[in-house]
Amino acid sequence: MHKNDWKIEGHVLVVEDDEGLNRLICNNLTSAGFETASAVNGTEALKKFDANRSMLLILDHILPDMTGSQVIEQLTEFHGPIPFIVITGQGDEKTAVEMMKLGARDYVIKEQDFMGRLLKVACRVVEQLATESKLLWTEAQLQESEKRYRTLFENSLNGIAFHSIVTNDEGEPIDYVFLEANQSFEDITGLKGKEIAGRRVSEVMPGTENSPLTKMYGRVALGGEPLSVEQFVAPLNKHYRIIVFSPCSGEFTTVFADITELRQAQEVISEQSEGTRQIEQIVAALEERTEKLRAVQESMTVKEYL
Repeated sequence: MHKNDWKIEGHVLVVEDDEGLNRLICNNLTSAGFETASAVNGTEALKKFDANRSMLLILDHILPDMTGSQVIEQLTEFHGPIPFIVITGQGDEKTAVEMMKLGARDYVIKEQDFMGRLLKVACRVVEQLATESKLLWTEAQLQESEKRYRTLFENSLNGIAFHSIVTNDEGEPIDYVFLEANQSFEDITGLKGKEIAGRRVSEVMPGTENSPLTKMYGRVALGGEPLSVEQFVAPLNKHYRIIVFSPCSGEFTTVFADITELRQAQEVISEQSEGTRQIEQIVAALEERTEKLRAVQESMTVKEYL
């Protein structure tokens, strides 16, 4: 399979064995802003195209050394699909149709107003090729972007999952469906992506329908701003930091980080801090009692002395 790597920028190779007609075509195309080259037989056309593959061919079907079909077949064998326009004499429309089957963009019959129609066809085909080139570039960029996204999705240490929101007849969010999740999501939540894909959260974790979390997801999915929250998910008995945003209406993406151990550590520290505070209160009370006792003892000593 050949890679179609041509790029048309108004370069035309005119392949016509009638040298006078060849020059006339080239002059008209040049006047219209095209850059032109010419060949008067198939062998010369093959060499010139090999030297510059960014050209649109305007190809006569009958050449001294080979047919236009043979030219295209040889070029296609080495370069893949080639953009070309067929020019042919009157009564040879059947041949033109056969060339169209080989990939010709159009054909022009050598008859009255031949030059005017050839110029119009050439302009239209070059515009089409420019559009196709942009589309190919855009598609390549999208594929590269998808590749980078997929790499990030699959290798992220954070759990990532895609969902679609489910609403009731009034348009209020009541549930959501798991669409896809990465490996880290499975590791963090214990939920297997293949097992939950296409299922509602109320089915996967009964009792979660109409929960505050579902309503929050719904607000984001239905046009709200992205959110970042910390949430305890009772069915999983875990604390999560969750970032949620909507890539398109009716859907939302969640990015999970398991902060259960952090929460537990904070609780331990809080408990220790509370214990320390209580000890400090007891010590302060003992010191206060000690001071009072010392004051009483000093008062009794003074009385005995008197």
